[in-house]
Order: sequence, then structure tokens, then C-alpha cells
Amino acid sequence: MIIHAVIFTWKDGVTRADVDAVTAAFDDMRPSITGLIALDYGPDLVLRPGNGSYLLVAKFEDEAAWRAYQANPAHKRLVAEIITPLAASRVATQVGG
Repeated sequence: MIIHAVIFTWKDGVTRADVDAVTAAFDDMRPSITGLIALDYGPDLVLRPGNGSYLLVAKFEDEAAWRAYQANPAHKRLVAEIITPLAASRVATQVGG
């Protein structure tokens, strides 16, 4: 299993509607991801200062499934058209589970 975690920090001026659009895009993309075990995502609850703005945690059957996700046209479109214009920074890691 591969666990893929991403933390986004949004640019100043990103609205709740922008964040809702990110969440809706992940909702729409979810059915097209093969080899997906679990997918959790959402805005930070702001329980602690200094946190990122949004978290994605995905669990894949194996490395091949993670690589297929990276190449998935819906994923590429979501990143290019929705996330990149909003993100000030992105940090990601993959671990075996």
C-alpha cells in the first residue's frame, strides 16, 4: 500500500467558494481513480496556528496505482486548473503502509 499525503497552503484572497470548488473537484474525480483504497480531504479546522490550508490523504493498493493516479487526466486537470491558481505552496510525501 502507498499512502500519499499533500498539504496545500492557499494564497491570500482564496475564498470559501474557491475551497468548496477544490472539494467538489476531488468528489468528482474520486470515481475515476483505479486502485484507490481511501481518499480523505478537506480544509484545515484552524485548531492551531501555522497549519496548512487543506489536506489530501490517499491510500493506494500499490505504487502502480499511485502512478496511475498521477497520470490520470482528471487529476492533472484538477491540479492545473483548480489547485495551482489557488496554492501558495504544496508539500507532499508518500509512504508505504
